[in-house]
Parts: sequence; structure tokens; C-alpha cells
Amino acid sequence: MNHLRPGAVLLLIPAFLLSLSGCLLKFSPRSPEDFTRETLRLEEKARAHEDSGVRAESHRKLAGLYLHYRNPQLNYGKALREFEIYLKAAPESGKSDEVLNWVSALQELEKREKETSGLKERIKVMAREREGQQQSLARLGSKNQELLSAGERLQGQMETLEKANRGLSETSRSLTETNRSLSEANRNLAEANRSLKAEIERAKDTLEKLRTLDRQMEEKRRNIR
Repeated sequence: MNHLRPGAVLLLIPAFLLSLSGCLLKFSPRSPEDFTRETLRLEEKARAHEDSGVRAESHRKLAGLYLHYRNPQLNYGKALREFEIYLKAAPESGKSDEVLNWVSALQELEKREKETSGLKERIKVMAREREGQQQSLARLGSKNQELLSAGERLQGQMETLEKANRGLSETSRSLTETNRSLSEANRNLAEANRSLKAEIERAKDTLEKLRTLDRQMEEKRRNIR
């Protein structure tokens, strides 16, 4: 059997696709529903048919379905898996150049896709790293500016503190004088409270006397009547 080199076999994929209906598949689906029905039918045969040869052939046909250019669910990865299952189960006589070339092409395609995916991910990582470096540089520049501004503010604050200290000394003297005044006022307030309490007691006594006198006068009026 003749095998194609992995790099060169990728160039033959379009030609393979055009020949699938006549080579890999005797049945040629026309609509998405046809593909769905045929896929389900072949999956059932590949899983449950009593004849191992029929099961193997069903895997080969499933691979053909997944590679068919009209299939809306075209999937190279699934096709490769089905071909690999077929090759493990099929006799040597069934391992045609066409199938082996397809496996080589699909394996190479899968390898290239993984390499491309890895390269894209690496590019994303490098882009994120570059963006992070740019952001770090921007933050450093901003930090330097902040430090300069902070130095200027600190000097201004020191001058303000010196003025505040002078003001605090004056305020402290004023507070001392105020405390003395408050102490004197508290003493006067306490004395006034004592006087007020005594006056209230005298008022209560006078009120009680007036009430007693009023009751006595009321009794005299009743006696006069």
C-alpha cells in the first residue's frame, strides 16, 4: 500500500471530499435530515450489530458521513476517531490506501490544528504579558508623579502644622482661662440651684397654707347659710 507524506496529504483534502460520495459512501444524503437519520442508523449498527465486520464497516461509513462536504455537522476529529476504530477492527485486506491516506491526512490536520491552537494561545499570553508590562510602566510613571506631588503636599503640610502648633498654644491658653470661667459658673449655678430649691419649698408651704385657709373660709360660708 502506498502512503502519502503527512505534509503533502493535506493538499489532497479537497480532492478527497469530492470523491467521498462515490468511494466512502454508497448512500449519498441530500438534506440535513438525511445526514441525521443515516448517522443514527450507522451508530446503532456500529454499536449493536452481531457481525463484527458490519460493525467495523459502519464505523468506516460514519467517518465518510462526518467528512461529507454537504454534512452540516462536518467534523474532521470525529471522522478520524471513526477511521481509527475501523482500522483496529477491519482485516488487513480492508485497510485500503484511501482509508490510510485519509487517516494520515486527518492526523496531520489534527496535529496542525493543535499547533495552531497552541500558537494562538501563546500569542494571547504574549499579548497579555506585553499589555501587563505597558500597564506596569504606566503605573510607575503615574507613581513617580504621585510621589512628586506628595512631596510638595508634605512640605505644605509641614508649614501648615507649624502654624497650627502656634495656634494650638494660643488656644490652650484660652482654654485654660475658659475652664476657670466655667468652674466659677458651675459654682454659681450650684448656689442658684440651692436657692431655687429653697424657694420652691417655701412656695409649696405657702400654697398649702392657702389651701387650708380656703377650706376654712368655705366651711364658714356653709355655716352662715
